[in-house]
Amino acid sequence: MNLDEFYQKMEEHWKKSDRDSKIVIWGCLGFLAVWLLVYSFFTF
Repeated sequence: MNLDEFYQKMEEHWKKSDRDSKIVIWGCLGFLAVWLLVYSFFTF
């Protein structure tokens, strides 16, 4: 699967999804961002 297909699928999912799943998606993104910050803090 290339990036364009992935982007299209995400877009379709985003349109279909309701508010709750958007909260879940943002929660996952936030968790990833925090984890990356902590990881980079401890590696540098």
